[in-house]
Amino acid sequence: MPPFASQQFHAITNANPECVWAVLTATGLHLDYLHGMRVDTDWQPGARMTIALTDQWRLTGEVLAAEHPHRLSYTLNDPPGSPSVYVTWELRRTDDGTIIRLNVDEPWPLADSTEDLESVWLPVLSGLVKHLEQGPASSSEKTRRNGPDSGRQPSPCSGTHT
Repeated sequence: MPPFASQQFHAITNANPECVWAVLTATGLHLDYLHGMRVDTDWQPGARMTIALTDQWRLTGEVLAAEHPHRLSYTLNDPPGSPSVYVTWELRRTDDGTIIRLNVDEPWPLADSTEDLESVWLPVLSGLVKHLEQGPASSSEKTRRNGPDSGRQPSPCSGTHT
């Protein structure tokens, strides 16, 4: 087995773990925090998962653990048959919301350095927190309906730390 580059990222949100879990496990939708990619799986351990941006570009993997609402772990293979990237999300309730830990283990030479992991995964974590706090990015339809200054929809997760 090749050596791994490992990185752990942390964030805090005022959303409760159940809300964070719901966003992390959403399927069949284009997810703004994942750069518009769509996830398809049933989130059962051992299940196949696909993350796709278009019909031509897709990652495949396997669900390793889905412990609602505390831990979600899966592999990603890019390209299929290559060594797996291991992704684990851990959620911990606090008095003010949720601490989100994102652990990524990527085999060398896929990751030239931990800076590469940071460049790829830190924006995902940041986008997740933004999504939780502010709601999904507005679409052109929402902009047409609500006007150009409407910005983002309020998130159903905001202020849900009770």
